[in-house]
Amino acid sequence: MNKTAEQVAQMATNALLYEVNLYPKPGLVDPIDNGAHHDMDVNTFIRSATALTPSFYQFTLSGLTFSKTAPLTELFETVRRIGQQAEKDMFAATLGINTHKGAIFSFALFCAGIGYTLNTEKTILPQWTEQLTTKTFQTIQAMTIHLDQDFQNLDTKPNLTYGEKLYLDYGIKGIRGEAASGYPALQTVGLPFMRQTQEVALQQRLLDLFLTLLVNTTDSNIIHRSNLATLTAVQKDAAALIAKGGAQKLGRQPFDAMNQAFVKLNISPGGTADLIAASVFFGFLEQLF
Repeated sequence: MNKTAEQVAQMATNALLYEVNLYPKPGLVDPIDNGAHHDMDVNTFIRSATALTPSFYQFTLSGLTFSKTAPLTELFETVRRIGQQAEKDMFAATLGINTHKGAIFSFALFCAGIGYTLNTEKTILPQWTEQLTTKTFQTIQAMTIHLDQDFQNLDTKPNLTYGEKLYLDYGIKGIRGEAASGYPALQTVGLPFMRQTQEVALQQRLLDLFLTLLVNTTDSNIIHRSNLATLTAVQKDAAALIAKGGAQKLGRQPFDAMNQAFVKLNISPGGTADLIAASVFFGFLEQLF
C-alpha cells in the first residue's frame, strides 16, 4: 500500500463526512433531518463515503504513478474507469441510492490531480501549499480539456442527459464545465473563504461557507428540482443572511427556517454540498483546520 495515497484517500472520505455532519444544512441530509430527501439519511451517506475510500486510494495512486510525458487526457480515462467501479461500490453500500455520484466525478479528478502534482513537483503531503493547489487545478484542466466537446451538436442528439438539457436551456455547463475550467468555484470562492476564516469555529465557518457558495455559484441541482428563478430567489435570501452576519451573528435559527422553506419547495442544493466537501478536502491539504 502507498502511504501517501492512503492519506489522501482518508482526507477525501473525511471531507465527505464533514459535509454530511454539518447542520442545520438547508434542504440537505444532515444528522438532524433528511432535508428534501426521502430515500436517504445521514447513515446512508456514512456508508457511501466509507465505501468510496478504496476508490479514492486508486484515484490518487493513478496520479502518483502516471507518466510525466503522457497526455493528461489519458489520466482522465484511467480515473474514469476507476470511477465506474466507485459508483458500483456506492450503490452496493446504499442499496441503489445515489448519494455521491457527483462527488465521485470531482474527487476522482482531485485525487488524481493531487497525486500527479506530488509526483511532478517532487514534494510530500506535509509540505502542501496553496501554490500546489493551483497546480492541481491546472492539471485537472489539462485532464478534462476535451469535456467541452460534450456540448457540441446537442441539437441533433436524440437522447439528452440532464446536464446537456441544462446547457441547451440556460447555457450552463454544470460540473463538466466546472472541471474543464479548473474549478473556478473553488479557486475564487470556496478556498479563499477557507483561507480567510481559520479563526472561526468550525460549525459556523462551514455554515457561512454554505451561504457563500450558494450565492456565488450556480447550483444546477436547484434548477433541476425547480427552475432558474428559484435559484435566483434562494441566492437573494442567502445573500441577505450574509449581509446580516451569517451564522457567526445569527446562529442556527435562519438556517432552520431556510431548511423548512427548502423542504416545502423540494429544493436540495446538492452542488453546493459537493463544493463544501471539496473546500474541506483542500483545507485538509493546506492545513486550514
